[in-house]
Amino acid sequence: VAGSGHGVRFETPGKDYYVTAVRVFGSRYGQAAPPAENAYVWVCDADFKLISASPFAYGSFQRADPQWVTIPVKPTRVPKKFIVCVGFNPTATKGVYVHYDAAASGDSLLGLPGKGSRTFDQGNWLIRAVVQQAAP
Repeated sequence: VAGSGHGVRFETPGKDYYVTAVRVFGSRYGQAAPPAENAYVWVCDADFKLISASPFAYGSFQRADPQWVTIPVKPTRVPKKFIVCVGFNPTATKGVYVHYDAAASGDSLLGLPGKGSRTFDQGNWLIRAVVQQAAP
């Protein structure tokens, strides 16, 4: 998804919840050594407006079979409805394949915070928000 990111809409079971990590099922492609740059997790409100940004190392993902990778993020208080977006600034020679299932619920998006989005209708991104109630 060059020029875009992988977003998923979430809803907390109540109020006073914080995102503390994001889990992504994927695998890196490109050179054997990971790029010397960061990828990002963005936590946004329901309108895709940025709440927080957390960089993480590209090397968090391996070039092999896909696996679940847990990315710690700065604990971020979220509204009841929010969006988590993961971006890798991909090119033809570097990126991460984020996998998806076959059921298109309408909760998965292609886009970047503050730049708009569109529904990803081929399935649901395998991205999960880790939330906890009360300040961590």
